[in-house]
Amino acid sequence: MPSRMEIRTSFFLLTLVMALVIGFLAGYIYTNQVNWNAQRGAPAANSADTAGLPPASADTSGRLPEGHPQINPEPVIAAMKADAEKDPGNIEKTARLANFLYDSKRYTEAIDWYQKALQLDPKNADIETDLGTAYYYTNDPDSALLHFNNALRNDPRHIQTLHNKFIVLLEGKKDTAAARATMKQLETIAPNDASLKELRDMLDRAEKRP
Repeated sequence: MPSRMEIRTSFFLLTLVMALVIGFLAGYIYTNQVNWNAQRGAPAANSADTAGLPPASADTSGRLPEGHPQINPEPVIAAMKADAEKDPGNIEKTARLANFLYDSKRYTEAIDWYQKALQLDPKNADIETDLGTAYYYTNDPDSALLHFNNALRNDPRHIQTLHNKFIVLLEGKKDTAAARATMKQLETIAPNDASLKELRDMLDRAEKRP
């Protein structure tokens, strides 16, 4: 049987890991999306199977530095779930967990927690967009587009949503006409967005396919 000191030491280590991870995840929910392309990475740098879609809304300053030993996510996820379940009305805890599951590529679990977060804040375009993107990664582009359209009804100028919608229309649905229409919306709202050239190139290549 472990001693009290061993229990306290184990709890301290888990608390330390939690503090590190939660620090990395800070700002997920109400992050500024203006510099979204720099946060997410340009679409052309991604393979076709990822289709240029991003991780959940996050500040890249929270990512582990190169060469840092990987943290086992299981105890962190368990602790975050327990914390969120104790405080089911706390949107930050709920969405933080959803984002961590998403970044761990546990998309089906992330969807469940995004849905819980969306029930707490039904008009949050960031959460709705991340929910749609998680659906896309479960090979469900129709549900992805449904949630993107919901996000745009709440925030028609949400650049991240338009970007993701364009990608899913182009790569998931192979609908170049709808993708071009979405591109025009993005160009109107954010004519100086750094990702536009890459997206135009993607569309041009898709339209030239036989």
